Amino acid sequence: MIPYVFRPTTADFWKWIHQYVLEAHLTVKMGNWDPKFSGTEDFAFAQKICRQYRTLLASLSKKERELVKNKLIKGKVINYSDQEERIAFSNIFNDWQEICFPGGKNHLKRMSMEEFGAKITALRERKGYTRQHVADLLDINVATLKAYEYGNRMIRLDLAYLLAQIYGVGLEELI
Repeated sequence: MIPYVFRPTTADFWKWIHQYVLEAHLTVKMGNWDPKFSGTEDFAFAQKICRQYRTLLASLSKKERELVKNKLIKGKVINYSDQEERIAFSNIFNDWQEICFPGGKNHLKRMSMEEFGAKITALRERKGYTRQHVADLLDINVATLKAYEYGNRMIRLDLAYLLAQIYGVGLEELI
């Protein structure tokens, strides 16, 4: 299960309800069965999703819970022409936002230039590459790479993408 930073949007609600809730339940079951897995970041993320789901169900009326279990989880389409179903979905979505984003706060991942620099330095050193070698691959001056690594300069997205490829990691792992 790949941790995901959700936003309080309907698109992310659908992703949460269709993909992550089911996957989280399976991950927690696996973690309960295999102690080696239960200490992982994936397991902690899955537990969080399961707690959010249980809290959501507890906050809903009986009809809204039935809508979640019989339609939303199964990926069925909401009948927006049915006013009662449309209102129920709106209530479910609003409760989800309050549970997952208390106080309306968007839990976005943040990283300083210094943290990013330390991370790319560690990745370069782990690969055994010199700054000059990486700078040549990026087609930049070695002083520019040094400024990125020291956290003195913000890297462009295209260069971050190239670094991810050079170091054999996903872009998400760089940040």
